[in-house]
Amino acid sequence: QIFQDYRRIKWHRTDSPLEKQWNLDRKFQKLSFQGVEIIESDVEAIAKALKTNHYITELDFRRNGLGDKGARAVMNAILVNQDITELNLSDNGIGDMGARTVAEILKS
Repeated sequence: QIFQDYRRIKWHRTDSPLEKQWNLDRKFQKLSFQGVEIIESDVEAIAKALKTNHYITELDFRRNGLGDKGARAVMNAILVNQDITELNLSDNGIGDMGARTVAEILKS
């Protein structure tokens, strides 16, 4: 299911593949995944899609448990897509390694 609220989309897990649930060809500026318990394969698919969508400028991944791998995937997408100017990764269980990755990519 996809819920839209003025250029904001919120994704909720269903049995269908992520690509069918979340159409990144749409021209949203803000995406919120706050508290939807994204799993590692989801974050990899989202990060891959973010690399080619240049409409999105704000991402909210709060309270998802992305961990170091998820943070790395999101930050690698931001390296490619520098249109993303606001990012919230709070409450994701990101450790020292993930924090270093975030800091290094933000410096570049």
